[in-house]
Amino acid sequence: MKYISLLSSSYSGSTLLSILLGGQTGIIGFGDTYPHPRVKYESALCTCGSLLLRCSLYKQIEQEMKHSGISDYTWLSSQPYPFRHSPIFQIPGTPTIWYWCIKMMPRVLRKYLFRKFFRLTDTYLSVLSAASSAEYYVDGSKSLTRLELLRSHYDTIRVIHLVKDPRSFIHSCVSKYAPESHYKFLLWGWMLYNTWAHAYQRILGKDRYFFVYYHQLSRDPENVLQRILQFIGFNSAIIRSDSIDMTQQHILGNLMRLSFHGVENRPPQWREYLSAEIIQDIEKSIKTMKWLTLE
Repeated sequence: MKYISLLSSSYSGSTLLSILLGGQTGIIGFGDTYPHPRVKYESALCTCGSLLLRCSLYKQIEQEMKHSGISDYTWLSSQPYPFRHSPIFQIPGTPTIWYWCIKMMPRVLRKYLFRKFFRLTDTYLSVLSAASSAEYYVDGSKSLTRLELLRSHYDTIRVIHLVKDPRSFIHSCVSKYAPESHYKFLLWGWMLYNTWAHAYQRILGKDRYFFVYYHQLSRDPENVLQRILQFIGFNSAIIRSDSIDMTQQHILGNLMRLSFHGVENRPPQWREYLSAEIIQDIEKSIKTMKWLTLE
């Protein structure tokens, strides 16, 4: 099974891209498969229409993983994570420290220290391939740590880096959960994540790294999707966004997934809601990101 890593900040369109990719025959992904503090998983719905905890595919994968000897496997860790059992990893800043520690590790040391993680991931992909008959797996965890480890294990791993205009990103965060006064902290996190993600163009090479803006995806989804599919080597006929059968998908993430009937190209709203001072500060702050072009 070919491994595709989707990198994207939160509230930046990863759910939409997961739907578009997962809607293609032979590609499977689950979107945001990681614990989210604002999601009540006991009552949440899967895009297939069933309760998330009763989704037939999730239950099948969970059962097969346990049969393979992974007794503590649950659907919420459907992408095995190297630190998911460690309380210390929940301390703010710890994931970033571990990420840079792993980046400095020689490949041999990574292979030894994280051998269980690699074995879990191999087992998961094997089970997933048998359960779905898919040829491509889209990892929607958006984790730089997972990518850094797995690039040592899978030499053919490819990256799709999806970036939302930082002004739209700040507006999305503020309108959903964050006070406007926190915008500097949100922007700092966005800049760090996307700068580190963009570095994989150099690390992996342009043939294994694909960069796309969210506004391009929402304005011309079929054309952008076709380019992405060519990038990963997918040669089957494209299924248009308005023809995707959501009952055959099992995506977690933005609630738009439960009412998806095609891509809606909505005009950006940040101009109406963000103050001129905040907009000016965002535009000034990102000037150091020479590779970024604003919408």
